[in-house]
Amino acid sequence: MAPLPPQDLDHVLSHTQGLWESLRGQSLFFTGGTGFVGTWLLESQLRALDEFDLGSKVVVLTRDPERFHSRSPHLAEHAAGQLHGGNLIGFAFPEGVFPFFIHAATEAEFTPDAAHSLCAFDADVAGTRRVLEFARSHGVRRLLFTSSGAVYGKQPPDLTHIPEEYAGAPSTIAALCSKNTWLFIQ
Repeated sequence: MAPLPPQDLDHVLSHTQGLWESLRGQSLFFTGGTGFVGTWLLESQLRALDEFDLGSKVVVLTRDPERFHSRSPHLAEHAAGQLHGGNLIGFAFPEGVFPFFIHAATEAEFTPDAAHSLCAFDADVAGTRRVLEFARSHGVRRLLFTSSGAVYGKQPPDLTHIPEEYAGAPSTIAALCSKNTWLFIQ
């Protein structure tokens, strides 16, 4: 993936300039840094660290550090960044205190479609539980929990933009069954 346009990053920093100081010298843990939204957040974060000379570090959880590096070498090789291999459900906790956490991941092991809706749901719940365990044990003071593009399901190749009313994702009001327990999500 090519770096984001400098004018986009300048725009982000010009509208958030007063918000970065609390990160000075701190560590941030980041899940979902390889997704569409996560990549923007990560690249904006790294640009702010450079621009404001914050002396911070960002640890990015990724299932495949080598693939991340080949896809986005400008992010993977950033001096303030560190890739941490693992999946959302069972990642090993890195050492250190992380006052800030951005959770922008979904567990992609299961395809979020009608046939696998419960598997995806269970994996995301387990992943979120793991994130919260990490936050509790590593000094997280602020956690940004974002949604994922996975809520829309797989994007059809003929659809250039996914509208908010897109109905291709799993139903959020469908009955789900796991181990004889029925859940109704509304």
